[in-house]
Amino acid sequence: MNSGNTEANGVMVTLLAGWCKKLIRRGGRVKSKLTISTVTTYLSNIARSLIAHEQMIGELEIATTDEWEKLYETVLNDAKTSASRIRIQSRLHDFHHYLSNAYAVPPIAFEAVGQQQHRVDVNIITPAEYRRAIAIIESSKQNQRFKTIQKLVLILGYRLGLRRSESASLLLHDIAYLPDRPEISGDVIVRANKFHSGKSYSATRRLPLWLLMPEEQTILVEWVQQRRGEVTTHSVEKQLLFCRSGDGNSLLEDKMLFRPIQIALKAVSGDKNLRYHHLRHSFVTFTLLRLLERKPDELLERIWAKDDNGHIAMPNVSADISDLAGLPPQHRPSRKRLWQLALWAGHASPDETLSSYSHSLDWALGKALSQRFDLALSIDQQLTLLNLPSKTAITSWRNRRGLKLPIYASELLQLLKEQRSHFIANTPPEKPYNTYQPLDQNPLNIAMKEVGDWPDVSLIYQSLRLIEQLSHTGMYIEDAVHQSAKRYALDPARLRRWYKHGKGFKSDKTNRHNSKFSRKKQFNRRSHLATSSSIYMPELESCIAPPLKPSALRDANLFFHTMLDWNESNPEISINSFKTFLRHIQRSTGHITLPNAKSINDILALLRILRCFKHTYLVVKVDKGVSEKKIIAYWFDATSIPKNRIELVPTSSPSGRTRYWYGNADLKITRGHYTDNEQPLWEAIRFAVFMVLVHGDP
Repeated sequence: MNSGNTEANGVMVTLLAGWCKKLIRRGGRVKSKLTISTVTTYLSNIARSLIAHEQMIGELEIATTDEWEKLYETVLNDAKTSASRIRIQSRLHDFHHYLSNAYAVPPIAFEAVGQQQHRVDVNIITPAEYRRAIAIIESSKQNQRFKTIQKLVLILGYRLGLRRSESASLLLHDIAYLPDRPEISGDVIVRANKFHSGKSYSATRRLPLWLLMPEEQTILVEWVQQRRGEVTTHSVEKQLLFCRSGDGNSLLEDKMLFRPIQIALKAVSGDKNLRYHHLRHSFVTFTLLRLLERKPDELLERIWAKDDNGHIAMPNVSADISDLAGLPPQHRPSRKRLWQLALWAGHASPDETLSSYSHSLDWALGKALSQRFDLALSIDQQLTLLNLPSKTAITSWRNRRGLKLPIYASELLQLLKEQRSHFIANTPPEKPYNTYQPLDQNPLNIAMKEVGDWPDVSLIYQSLRLIEQLSHTGMYIEDAVHQSAKRYALDPARLRRWYKHGKGFKSDKTNRHNSKFSRKKQFNRRSHLATSSSIYMPELESCIAPPLKPSALRDANLFFHTMLDWNESNPEISINSFKTFLRHIQRSTGHITLPNAKSINDILALLRILRCFKHTYLVVKVDKGVSEKKIIAYWFDATSIPKNRIELVPTSSPSGRTRYWYGNADLKITRGHYTDNEQPLWEAIRFAVFMVLVHGDP
């Protein structure tokens, strides 16, 4: 695979080529070696559909779990038989396993092989299941902040049809309402911002709270007011609506936001394939049926709108929502209803909406036909069915049974049941399905125990700085640890461990006996810097200085949490990467000097998890007069770093020669050019790795 031709070939072609190369060289998930014919078969199962639908994935580096799941469901829906669906699913599993390792794309839970799955368009969540999922979240033992956030994100998905990325990236000023005029309802404004680029121009929209979620509106407004009270500056309006306390500029991790919602939905529905996007499917499906109704309850039956207690669980269920939305009333035909639904869903036109939700029209047609079958019977039809001689006889027959005109076929059939029993199908049981039984144990209490609720890097740094400030005043270290733990609501034993680890790693020396993390000038001033009240986040005796740029500090916090999660799921690989990073880290900007390709690949494993692989460059010092093409090919084959990011420079050795024919490699990590004076990405990664070591010695 020639990485230099990525743009010409397209992203999916390049990914498939890399997957094939890996299969040929190292085999798949089961076999260590595969023949060319087997790889060709694997490719034929999925390549055509993946390439045809690759536009569903935006930029590879920021593609979400939801986008990958939707792409794979589309590919699976192209299967013509159950057997081919199983084969395609298995190949997609292999392909995504490769992408997770090579490009750190988010993991996906595939359905069990051989399990029959409904098409995505008919996978909806009932109002009863929605209420059950909220109850699961509310009764869990999570932190109250996370419970409120998860409940609101669930509500926004089900009531307003927000996409996964749209919910996570809402800002405070996207909730528009008048605090002093509660009778005037507000809107949720879905638009692009620095956290979310928007799927398309049509994805920008306003969603009326009073119409689509009147009951839950108060919960949302109360949360907005709480968030505004957390920050006293005007910048709060541009902060995230859903975030950790004190960190309004960092998106919440999926494990604390969407994973609990999906666990709750799967538990209350019994469907292990439900995901957050099905909340949106449910919103569009139910809203489409209601907009197509000519009278309330015509298409969306009242029983569907009830929860397990028999209470109505849908908004404005008895009202004409067409009229409420400013459209022609229900009894008047109008194409504007479909345009309104497309606007609410963030679709470019009704064509896009109906292409995904056309199954709803089948239901509407079925309901219309069933009503047409139950016609009002004419006198002649009554004479024939009852086998009576005259109209007078029919009138007498109706009067004896208390019937009034018009007479419907269903009424007549009910009275003739005993006479015509052999023509009538068996009556289905009144309760064909078992009623929902509340779960004995909350699934979130089990699942969330396995999730690490990691602290922020700023919290660790500030708690360590307070220890050093207090100790500088003469307080014993143990007392300083307890004071700092009390102030930041931390476990003293945990904070003591951080301080011990930080001091230990800060004392590490290079081969030349210099400090690995501090410059000589800073090393002798650390105590003064730590206790100064005029210096913003200086270097400490137990911690390196955090990045000064807010964006770099946000990156460091995200990298820190990602690495801790990685360490829990893949301890052997992650520990090896951390140790290699620590062993070869340099104080110079964006620079890791590594002895061989194996060490480089250890670091690349970490960078892929951080989704920073595309920001790596390999600068190779080589002998004069060497074959550049041969050396670039060697490092490309050994590391998979694209050839256009491998740069050869003459060695600075006095002899003009290097130890190995392929040169000495330095790994540079930068979003700009590696010669730039400022390297915020490198600072973020370096600080995050150090904090991982401080948090718990891998």
